[in-house]
Amino acid sequence: MRFASILTGLTLLSSALPSQSITATNTVACDARVTFGGSTQVTTLPVGPLPSVGNLQNALPPYGEARLDWLTYANAAAIGAEIDLTAEASSSLVQAQAAVSDVDFVLQLGNATSRTVILELYQLTSATAGTATPLLRVDVDDDGSDELTEAQQGTTVTSVRQIGPTPLTVRIRASMQVVGDAAAQTHLYLRCYPTDDVFPIALGCTATSYQVQPTFSGDLQLMAAPAWGDPAVAVLGFDVAPVLLPGQRWQVCLLIPTTDVLLLLMPWQPITLPIPAAARPATLYTQTVGLGADFLTTSTAFGVALH
Repeated sequence: MRFASILTGLTLLSSALPSQSITATNTVACDARVTFGGSTQVTTLPVGPLPSVGNLQNALPPYGEARLDWLTYANAAAIGAEIDLTAEASSSLVQAQAAVSDVDFVLQLGNATSRTVILELYQLTSATAGTATPLLRVDVDDDGSDELTEAQQGTTVTSVRQIGPTPLTVRIRASMQVVGDAAAQTHLYLRCYPTDDVFPIALGCTATSYQVQPTFSGDLQLMAAPAWGDPAVAVLGFDVAPVLLPGQRWQVCLLIPTTDVLLLLMPWQPITLPIPAAARPATLYTQTVGLGADFLTTSTAFGVALH
């Protein structure tokens, strides 16, 4: 019954509707400006909703440039955002200045149903010696307590959160200014993904990467990233029965799961495997077999606790 439920679910891929979302709003009129020789050139980003991809730029070649770039995305397995601030100035007879000021974005991360997620925050900031450190504040829940600041250089901050019809709010504030021969840059990376019990159970015999990621709808996203670009077969089973694969002389290649379901995976092309309610609760085991020209290889094998 479990096998039939999964195979039936494969025919419903095209009808599955996305359940996750992200919106971004600019709450303060921020600007990018360049000053040289008593003249200031300003570009302003007005208050309001932001497109999923955009930028604010001001350049006065060759004296300076100020730029703000952002990107937001939501797919079956992850919700995320990336924000970059850059300011560069050069000095001649008169000092130039470049700045990105008053960035204040509010992100709303939502899902059709309540879901426990992992939220990752990462920032990397650089500035010319003698330049003031760019400001960065990330406030999850918009409660006045910052989870990430510019002081946490190169640090990944991870927390467990809940998203659903009531979205998770993340407020991002940033600014920077450089004077003279100087430059500064800030990169912020935010990623939110469902948490489920996916755990490795055995190493493979190749450098092929096999990604098994729960989706917001409770299904699984599978992707093979083979080292040599060969296609692979994803093997899925509700039990383990190790089998030694033929053709390898220099190392042992074990196939761990039972071969209940086989799916062809093309390199770097993710597919979503629906997990119907009839297949839960259970533990599903999965691994890929690489289809090389002369031999077969295996990836790391995973177990997935289906709740």
